[in-house]
Amino acid sequence: MYVLAMCLMVLSRGASFHAIIRYSTMVWLLPTVDGLNLNSFAEAEAQNTYPSLHRTDRFPFQYVLFGHVPKTGGTSMREILQVLSGLRQQSVQVCYNSVACEDLELSELPNITTFTREDSTNQIVYGHGVQDDFATHWGLEGAHAARVIMIRDPVHLIASHYQHGVRYQTPGFHGVSFDDFVYGGMLEQVIFYYTHFVFADFGHADMANLTRFIHHLQGVRNSTNMLFLRTENYKTSVKRLAHFLGASPSEEQQLPLPTLNSASQEYRIELNESSFARLQAMCRPLHLVYDLAVEQEGQAESLDTEQRRLQAQEVRSQNEIARLTIRSPPFVEHEY
Repeated sequence: MYVLAMCLMVLSRGASFHAIIRYSTMVWLLPTVDGLNLNSFAEAEAQNTYPSLHRTDRFPFQYVLFGHVPKTGGTSMREILQVLSGLRQQSVQVCYNSVACEDLELSELPNITTFTREDSTNQIVYGHGVQDDFATHWGLEGAHAARVIMIRDPVHLIASHYQHGVRYQTPGFHGVSFDDFVYGGMLEQVIFYYTHFVFADFGHADMANLTRFIHHLQGVRNSTNMLFLRTENYKTSVKRLAHFLGASPSEEQQLPLPTLNSASQEYRIELNESSFARLQAMCRPLHLVYDLAVEQEGQAESLDTEQRRLQAQEVRSQNEIARLTIRSPPFVEHEY
């Protein structure tokens, strides 16, 4: 077996395998060697020669439904998923704009393809359209599917969403003060949009009485197929995701872990104290989801979770005016 293993390694250095450049990182693909009973020396040699060696090209779920919650560092996360899928000789299926999955021409990117119901080869489905009702809409209820969501401190999330709308002159945001935004109907629509990533049926009655939503979250809490990640603890979130998807140590080493945000900045938002109180009350359902993400982190005792604590909101009040300091995530590029 040793001779056979060594011969296979020699042959594998030939032209039967090709280097593929993704994000300026050279990744070598090697077929599975499950059928070989390599001794420890030969196996170690193979691992050293080909660090991307892995023993399966499938994730431990039939589908991985990853909702891209806007303003949480989702673009950086998608790039990580593209690399991980490539290591499994797969692509990430994308679903944007709505659950109908309109294509945003992302299919031109490496390891990206538009979602189709017939595609069971590429297991990860990612995008704004992957909300709580995605599996029902596409008839995937019977599939062994996992769900993943990245969440961010709710007040920071809403403030970032508002700033994005102002920056791109979106109707309902452009020319509207943050006070008017908080007291207008647009805030409730934004809360509904974000909450639908977790509970598709969330509506006006649930804002008045969260009992039904809390009951739904209890079921989510007891699920072993649901993973909540936090933007504020991004590096640990990437590691938790890798473990959840069964990535090997060599695969995890090849993931493009985020570096310090070169576009990092902070900005201040002012609003009346009464508006701030309303904002906090309106964000309560999102706070419940965020607390669940923190709870899951706390259960991951094997991981380095020094940043496990909630990110403190810097709020100063003077003359009935609340001033919030909003910081961009430290490890997510171009996210405010």
